[in-house]
Amino acid sequence: MSHGNFGGTFDANSVPPQQSFEPIPTGWYKAMMIDSQVGPTKAGTGTKMSAEWQVIEGEYDGRKIFDNVNLANPNPKAQQIGQEQLSAICHATGALQVSDSTQLHNLPCLIRVKIRPASGEYDAGNEIKGYRHVNNPPRTMQNAAPAVPTPPAPQAPAPTPPAPQPAQQVTPPPAAPPQAPPVAAIAPAQPTTTTQPTAGTPPWKT
Repeated sequence: MSHGNFGGTFDANSVPPQQSFEPIPTGWYKAMMIDSQVGPTKAGTGTKMSAEWQVIEGEYDGRKIFDNVNLANPNPKAQQIGQEQLSAICHATGALQVSDSTQLHNLPCLIRVKIRPASGEYDAGNEIKGYRHVNNPPRTMQNAAPAVPTPPAPQAPAPTPPAPQPAQQVTPPPAAPPQAPPVAAIAPAQPTTTTQPTAGTPPWKT
């Protein structure tokens, strides 16, 4: 009966430790397909491509995401979705005519990653919901360089106020010449009548 003997010494320095990754945030990432396998579906009634993608840029460089593409399926709708998905991968990678999944390997493109909620015994994970060519990036890219702020436009100089006009001198009207005071009319002197006494007449009778 074994008591837990490894049958030798295990050197943990020679093996990198297994890492437990949380799902990466939803967004667009630059990535490429690094491995793939074509085989039967789980039900055995169709064919699917299982692809392994790796992020090759940004904060999550090196993270891997797994993807499944229906190539043939008895459900016409499921097959149509799978064919459209494969076409999107081909257009994103630039490989428009392929006969083997390896022709899609190591071709950088952009993938839209979403978080798949936890379900039953499965933890939350990532899934791919879109593909784009690197020359056709979406408006919002995960880990994109921050936009350079546009400097404000120079303000137009304030208008120069008009030069003050010299005040017009108002010439006062000429003063009226002084009026001479009215001269009172002098009545002509009345001639004084001197009554000469008549000879022989006493003066008190004159």
